[in-house]
Amino acid sequence: MRTHARRRAVGYVCAALVVVAAGQVARAQGPQAVHETVVVTGSSHPSTFDTVTRAVRVITRDELERLPVATVIEALRTLGAVDVRARGARGAQADFSLRGAGFGQALVLIDGVRLNNSQTGHHNGDLPVPIEAIERIEVLLGAGAALYGADAVGGTINIVTRAGRQPWRAGVGVGQHALIDGSVDGGVSRGRWTQQVSFGATRTDGFMFDRDESILVARTRASLGTTTSVGIAVADKAFGANGFYGNSPSKEWTQQVLVDGRQSLHARGTTRVTARAAYRTHRDHFQWDVTRPGVAENKHRTHAASGGIDLQARTRRGWLVGAGVEHAADWIRSTNLGDHDEHRTGGYVDAQAALGTRAHTSLGLRVDRYETFGTAWTPSLGAGAWVSGTVRVRGALTRSFRAPTFTERYYRDPAHEASADLAPERAWAGDAAIDWVPHPEWIGTLTLFARREHDVIDWVKPTVADRWRTRNIRRVDTRGAEVSLKRALGTGAYVSIDYAFTDVVPDALTLLSKYTLDYARHGVAVTASGVAWRGSGLGTTLAFRQRTGRDAYLLADVRVSRRAGPVTVFVDVKNLFDQEYEEVRGIAMPGRWATAGVRVGR
Repeated sequence: MRTHARRRAVGYVCAALVVVAAGQVARAQGPQAVHETVVVTGSSHPSTFDTVTRAVRVITRDELERLPVATVIEALRTLGAVDVRARGARGAQADFSLRGAGFGQALVLIDGVRLNNSQTGHHNGDLPVPIEAIERIEVLLGAGAALYGADAVGGTINIVTRAGRQPWRAGVGVGQHALIDGSVDGGVSRGRWTQQVSFGATRTDGFMFDRDESILVARTRASLGTTTSVGIAVADKAFGANGFYGNSPSKEWTQQVLVDGRQSLHARGTTRVTARAAYRTHRDHFQWDVTRPGVAENKHRTHAASGGIDLQARTRRGWLVGAGVEHAADWIRSTNLGDHDEHRTGGYVDAQAALGTRAHTSLGLRVDRYETFGTAWTPSLGAGAWVSGTVRVRGALTRSFRAPTFTERYYRDPAHEASADLAPERAWAGDAAIDWVPHPEWIGTLTLFARREHDVIDWVKPTVADRWRTRNIRRVDTRGAEVSLKRALGTGAYVSIDYAFTDVVPDALTLLSKYTLDYARHGVAVTASGVAWRGSGLGTTLAFRQRTGRDAYLLADVRVSRRAGPVTVFVDVKNLFDQEYEEVRGIAMPGRWATAGVRVGR
């Protein structure tokens, strides 16, 4: 025990020195503003820092290239308020928790298209988009149901892909544990037509028995000017699932296909009317024991289809107004869960406006009518104002809900028995924040938040000898604070510190709980990038987590890169100080892992 504690302490000190060194190196560059990014998540119109009334974190394209991240899952660890719970090294399977909410209470989007899986939230991380195709990742902290509907209880993760024709790039990498990956990304155009293509593949034997991974992700999007857009994306995974859901050498295969399209119906002046449609299918094949095929072997196929119309307009009084209606359906065909379907119809209104020259407000209301669960009303209210030349205050009050998944309603095995009569989860949430901008290259934020949930769904049981059963817990209260500070130090160079404290308090419960009290009480993320050693790039990340009932750990990752014309050579070292840790209880994660690669193109 003392050896492990000493090892962690040395790792913490060394990791801190790594980030400090990167920050000092980066000072050689000139400053640039850090609060000019436009975000599209959280309102029907794009917003800038001066007008946004919600807490939004953004991971930019430049950060994705400079930092030691190879997947969206790794990128999200650079935010203290996002608790990533991965079951594999390169994204085989991962859950996301925002502000202490459950893994099913985070809404995941790609370009505004819903990815949340109706079978289980464990599949929400099956992202059918290569990291090379991503322009930025936006994370809305706090409920977003007034615009997006169900599941946005703790927050929303929106992956925004690159638009227009992009230059061709290709890369290949190799590493320990027989790791090899490759990617190709680029586009072609002719007249108003543009075709973008992205492809990524990864394979590794794994760092232990039955933890191998084979992942293929591909995406293509065709656009005709700004009026028509159609995209197809695929994620295909096969991975060893040793101990993922029980003490057994398991295997799992998943495949997700997403097709979506948008068509401009009207565009005149400041008014836009757009039709949208999407279809997604997800296959999940789980083998409990690779040595005994057919024993507790499950096959699931879910489908999701949606269509709607959106309106964007500016009124004569300067209000930016958005409204939309949609119809959607989810259905499943499963050897364990049976065959089920659920239809819903929804509509929303969203508005934002300036109040004088120094204040803004936003209002929103969404109504969803479920075939099984009835009607859900989700309003939101936000406001922000500059109280001085460097300080802005803002706050928001929102309501959200989440419908139970098919697994929570119908799953059964020797250790679990679901309840079909579950009610949806409902929550009220509020936050208050102070933004501090003492200089264009500095920005700091302090946020206090609280959330009160009713009918929270969890797997519970009276004693360890009983089966886990799903039920609605009466109430769960969550409160916390977030502190972030970011300083730009030059073109692509910056230092960022992001801290989150969360406290989850359920109603007095005499039952054993599987998920509600499994959250990160403290989360710290420190990132830095700069230029060192005669032009070599240096990017570092630190991720500290202290989960309830478990030992704290800190991960340090480093990327060193060198560019010569269109060619970039890089070396990544993950878990630099070889820490032993688990993001999901009982699932070991890899130790130190080094990779090297080369990219051609810009």
